[in-house]
Amino acid sequence: HVEKGDIQVVSVTAEAWRFPSTTAWCPAGKKITGGGANCFTPGGSIWLVHSAPAGDNGWVATCDTTKDKNASIIVHALCL
Repeated sequence: HVEKGDIQVVSVTAEAWRFPSTTAWCPAGKKITGGGANCFTPGGSIWLVHSAPAGDNGWVATCDTTKDKNASIIVHALCL
């Protein structure tokens, strides 16, 4: 039984040339229960190419863009 406030969302932002990627880690004592990511670019198309658990306490994701530009990603880990 999960009570309101038991799940903690950890969000991490990263920026990189064309392929932004990062991992959001749960705090000590918490386990990953889910996650996701958002991708952003100033021009062209961008899509999420990988989004998956990183062990039992993190979430990793990567984006790709069609343009040679900086892009950013926000990765979210749902921790319990």
